[in-house]
Amino acid sequence: MVEIPAALEQLAAERGLGPCDHRFRRRVTIFSVLGVFAAAGVVLLLLMLSAAPVVVLALPIWIAWLLVQRRRGGGLYLFTGGFVVVRGWTVPQVVTWDEVEEIRREGMVVTAFQVPVTESNDYHVELKNRVLSVTLDSTYEDFQKAATIMRSRVRRTGAR
Repeated sequence: MVEIPAALEQLAAERGLGPCDHRFRRRVTIFSVLGVFAAAGVVLLLLMLSAAPVVVLALPIWIAWLLVQRRRGGGLYLFTGGFVVVRGWTVPQVVTWDEVEEIRREGMVVTAFQVPVTESNDYHVELKNRVLSVTLDSTYEDFQKAATIMRSRVRRTGAR
């Protein structure tokens, strides 16, 4: 059993998802790194222009705290009865296995000057009765394993 935040545990219990047995965190992406550099640039600029360095030095601590709060608890949680996607400050997306129509794999090869540079295998989750965009890609740790587990559970419930 995986340790999950109390609010998520309550949400899962309300929806009847059962126990959580896997969690897949999101990786740090280039956009996160660029965001940190942009924040550091702003701090340096403010330090050079400001007469109140104590206030300006508190800014990176505040930004770091916000980023940690945003990422804490985020990721993909697999339960015996479905899954939950948690992204930052948005409302968690809850899906039961019965709602899943199909988990489709889409591969793509990225080339530079007609030379293959990298290959991407994304998995898109399509639901039966509602529109929800869930994509499992390389921003998740071990997303191939997550897709394999999800596909096996969808097959057991009768979806494709």
